[in-house]
Amino acid sequence: MAKVLVVDDEIGICELIQMALTHKGHEVRYATTGVGGIKLYNEYSPDLVLLDLTLPDMDGMDFAKKIKGSGQTNTAPIVLISGRILSPSEIDPALFAGILEKPFSMAKLTAEVQKYLPRA
Repeated sequence: MAKVLVVDDEIGICELIQMALTHKGHEVRYATTGVGGIKLYNEYSPDLVLLDLTLPDMDGMDFAKKIKGSGQTNTAPIVLISGRILSPSEIDPALFAGILEKPFSMAKLTAEVQKYLPRA
């Protein structure tokens, strides 16, 4: 079982991801703001972060920079989730392990999540 943090401003997306991944045996927490996500990241120490590009109080790039630059020992991969099509040059590989484009199927979500989770 892995710990997954979802940070997305759409609560319906958060709940859908939580339901799908919990069904696969993962523990999932979510936040709908960047500040809330950072707080949960520090408390929860997730194995993986699913991060929306657009948040009400900061964008996903700023969130990732704050997490990666915080000096935390947790180095959980961050997968960007976005409805906007991004070119590879827009994705900093030092910040993001991958990208999951919205809309996505539950099969695609679980396959992508599995790719980035630590092996048991």
